Amino acid sequence: MLLFWQGLVIGLSIAAPVGPISILVIHRALSDGWRLGMVSGLGASVANMVYGALAGAGMSLLSTYLIAWHRVIAFIGAVLVAGIGVRFLLEKPAAKVEHPPVDGALVAFGTTLGLTLANPVGILLFAAIFTSVHLQGISSGDTVLRLITGIFVGSTLWWLVLCSAATLAQREFHLDHGHTINRVAGAVLLALAVLMVVRAL
Repeated sequence: MLLFWQGLVIGLSIAAPVGPISILVIHRALSDGWRLGMVSGLGASVANMVYGALAGAGMSLLSTYLIAWHRVIAFIGAVLVAGIGVRFLLEKPAAKVEHPPVDGALVAFGTTLGLTLANPVGILLFAAIFTSVHLQGISSGDTVLRLITGIFVGSTLWWLVLCSAATLAQREFHLDHGHTINRVAGAVLLALAVLMVVRAL
């Protein structure tokens, strides 16, 4: 169980920093409801599991490939983030959806999954953390499963807290989930897209 708890802490530490995914999850929770916010967070959690499994298993060939193409992948991710930011700035606020349709949930899940995987720094960060706690090169499938399960649970716990805090704040302070939220989220995402390009360079 030690590996599970180590994975849980790693999952929390990877998910917690504010970035494009956090902004997307908060926006979904405020505009479309807690459930769609959580579905968005789960997409990021699954992506973290994938990178955690790769780093934990010591897949150096794939890691090297991702590092070699990290600028291209980062630019693609920046374009996607900028595109979502522009869409938020331009779109009209929609009514809050308490029970999102399946296609909306799939889009929310796929968006955060793709954007998280489009950040090749993720595998480098996982590799660095794993090395620091002597987890690099785990070969047993059972141990890797425990580790990535912990990563998934840790990441999901963070999204649970974030979505719950966003919806609670909305209810307590009667936050307007219209143009203001869209504009703020769009502006922040555009700024983060520029930052992603600068970091890639």
